[in-house]
Amino acid sequence: MVDLFCECYGAEAGNAALKWLPYGGLYISGGIGAKNPEWVKSESFMHAYSDKGRLSKCVAQVPLYLVATEDTGERGAFFFAVSLLAKL
Repeated sequence: MVDLFCECYGAEAGNAALKWLPYGGLYISGGIGAKNPEWVKSESFMHAYSDKGRLSKCVAQVPLYLVATEDTGERGAFFFAVSLLAKL
């Protein structure tokens, strides 16, 4: 069951890489990746990430990074709130 999840997660990460072409890197963040880094590094994830048919070469140019912190969303919300307060 975990392999199926890893495959779906990797396929969607590959879709995001094709959609936005972030040649500086695609960052996997959030609780799932941070709590289970072996899932993102698994063969099923990486195969699904890079298996995009004739567009596989485009995905291969996008480096993939795993963000180890779990609270990136809260940090972003805090930063935004502080920036709003600074404008008052």
